[in-house]
Amino acid sequence: MIKIGVPIVVLFLVSSLSLWPVTPLGIPSSCGAPQAANQVAVDFASAKVLCDESHIDRGSDMWTPGNASMFGWILAEYGYNVTTNWDYSLDSGILLNYQVLCLVFPMIALTEGEVTAVHNFVDSGGGLLLVGIEYTTSGWKYTPANLNPVSQAYNITFNLNRVVGRAYRSSGQILDHPVTEDVQSFHSKCDEVWGCSLTVTSPATTIGIINGASALAVAQSGSGKVVAVGSPAPVVQYRHDGGWQLNPNDHFQLTLNMIDWLVGNPHRIVEPPEIAIFRIGSGPSMNSSELSNYTLFNGAIHEHTTYSDGGDTPDAMTVAALRTSLDYFVLTDHSHMVVGYEGTLGALAARSYAQTYELDCPIIIGAELSSILHTIGFPLTEDIYTTDQQTGVNAIHAQGGIAGLSHPTMDSAYIPVWLAFDTYGYDAFEVTNDGYFQASGEYCYFRSFYGASDSHSANGVGYIRDVVFVQNPTGPNGTVSGADVADALVNRRIVVLDLRNNMIFGQGVWVDRFLDIWDQAETAITDTRNQIESLESGGLKLGLSRMYLQKAESAMDWWNPSAALEATHDALLPSVTGLDLNTTAPNLGVMTPSSSVALSIKLENRLGYGVELNATPFVNTALAFDDPSTEVIAGPNSTHVTDLTGTASSFGYTKVMLNLHDFNTTEKPNPVVIQMGGIISSMTVQAINSTEGSALAIKLLVRSRDNLMIASAKISYNNGTAHTANLAYDGEGYGITLGPYSPGVNVTFQILLNDVLGNSFVINGGTYHIVSNAITSTTPADSWPLILGIAGAGAILAVLVVFVFLRKRT
Repeated sequence: MIKIGVPIVVLFLVSSLSLWPVTPLGIPSSCGAPQAANQVAVDFASAKVLCDESHIDRGSDMWTPGNASMFGWILAEYGYNVTTNWDYSLDSGILLNYQVLCLVFPMIALTEGEVTAVHNFVDSGGGLLLVGIEYTTSGWKYTPANLNPVSQAYNITFNLNRVVGRAYRSSGQILDHPVTEDVQSFHSKCDEVWGCSLTVTSPATTIGIINGASALAVAQSGSGKVVAVGSPAPVVQYRHDGGWQLNPNDHFQLTLNMIDWLVGNPHRIVEPPEIAIFRIGSGPSMNSSELSNYTLFNGAIHEHTTYSDGGDTPDAMTVAALRTSLDYFVLTDHSHMVVGYEGTLGALAARSYAQTYELDCPIIIGAELSSILHTIGFPLTEDIYTTDQQTGVNAIHAQGGIAGLSHPTMDSAYIPVWLAFDTYGYDAFEVTNDGYFQASGEYCYFRSFYGASDSHSANGVGYIRDVVFVQNPTGPNGTVSGADVADALVNRRIVVLDLRNNMIFGQGVWVDRFLDIWDQAETAITDTRNQIESLESGGLKLGLSRMYLQKAESAMDWWNPSAALEATHDALLPSVTGLDLNTTAPNLGVMTPSSSVALSIKLENRLGYGVELNATPFVNTALAFDDPSTEVIAGPNSTHVTDLTGTASSFGYTKVMLNLHDFNTTEKPNPVVIQMGGIISSMTVQAINSTEGSALAIKLLVRSRDNLMIASAKISYNNGTAHTANLAYDGEGYGITLGPYSPGVNVTFQILLNDVLGNSFVINGGTYHIVSNAITSTTPADSWPLILGIAGAGAILAVLVVFVFLRKRT
């Protein structure tokens, strides 16, 4: 399980919107001890850090970190108080209250008085961090030039150019200095923007080099210190930067080093808490009783299917929503100007699929208007086609939906819309998009926000999540509706979960409520497991309870504690502990091509009344069932086996997902999904003759994307001595070539397959005898050297699991 026992960052709003401080408060007992073991050294001196955003223009605030950023978070974790300045001039006396000033490529030139104030600040002992940007005359049109009136007094000039690359200590590009201690790399790639080089003359010193040019420098003046870095990447890109850092904590370490050196604190090795928790203001004042009136729904907003540019079908995306324990899913395919294509069609298809198979995940209809600068709208009742930004926003509102500005840092074209956000009437913006969390977090103090999944693939679903808090949900049977999600989002009753950055982000009251539910869920899982084990020790078989427990554990792996609580409740219902449900032989296992298959479900009913439920296969690859749904039954105090019959395909991996739903029991447990795997033993064995002898080309045939379910494929063979080798996947199957062999050699082999569910399959390939320029088989086959089609016998160690693909536990 992911542990939430970490230090907490609290961002709170003060009376003036000009300054927003961040101060680490006392850690609640439910959150445990700090993970940053050396957070505060014995001789550490706390300091106040001012991030200036009073000189922003052309959307540069989206790239300027303040207190609601990873930069502000890591500094707060290590004892610093970080504040964002929006309105005060730097010569207003504001600097008297701070020990460090951060200037990130000001787009509005500092006045002469401000430049003087900054110089006086440094000479009097202040620390100054200067951050540059690439110089461009098109696109973003950013410039580092406005730093030079300040920096040139310290013999550092920010050049009007672009620097692309990385600095490595191992290559001699990072020089020894307290600012670079324990930093193995840093880079200039800040997602859509890059950095510039520095011209440094003595007494200033270059301590970091990218592509032969100075990229990091230090200087001293009076009793103060200066650090200059050519790119915003080291203060913006931390946990999700595409692997540009050699060590994943390099930028965290560099950030801490810079501020520690500027303040005069001793070196500390950075050990970031596992999860970054942001409280963006306290939110509404509510007591525990009032909070209990709100139900948590943990879902995902902004995703695409094959109806636009997504990589997976609406069906596959819906399955991914179940896999990652989503309580709702807002699908938003692109909507261009082609009527009857894209738009809401993907979401409508997904909703139809979910309703057909009674799957437990409401699909909310939305679209991303893409003939304008991308804007998502939901819930929608019909498609919108327009090339005008304002018309698009108005059309969404006309349907009762909300308009969200998509990925504002994706392209410089978004600058005008970002600047006119309120004029257009946008309801919210994406503070993180598929893990791209830049520097716009401070806007969440006064704008509504959400996290965007936007991965365009089933494998990417679930990593960016939005927990909404809803009073009196209006969806069917207590589920959440699109209107409920929209209302919660607009009113900021939302917590963004960014699993790519390991981040929890929202107003304090809702973050605390989420963490409280998390603690409850962890306790409930432990208690449920103990109770199940106690009952099993008394001789009861509790297969169904185990399924609900596994469902709860999976929900926690995907940061959905409310779903985990619900599943633990289901696990201990008397109507669930009174049943044992499992599959029996032959299960799936190793199947002969095109053979009849019977999947048997055994239901032991210890209740005093007859039990019925529906088993509905909603995913079945390489296997066709005879009936769309089968009723599983067992009379009072009896056991019954129900067969789901079907026919295997000619080859491939077989994946079956069953939705168990509509229990007729006294207490009604929620649906639970189980999945099984199998393999069809369709192989080809081909003779390859040469002057050196005859080789065997062996291939187990599978379908495209079957490899996603196969964890490993090996061959065990004996040609006089025993061998084991890995099989290689080539898009058509898993194969290997053995030999060549001389006449007289016998080769016996088995294919050993393991899938991601934990199943192990053994397919017997037979024995082949090498003769002169030919191979004969103990298994009946076509004449050589043609391809032999083998329907091998098989064995299986089968595993029945609840439908979960666990995230890698961190």
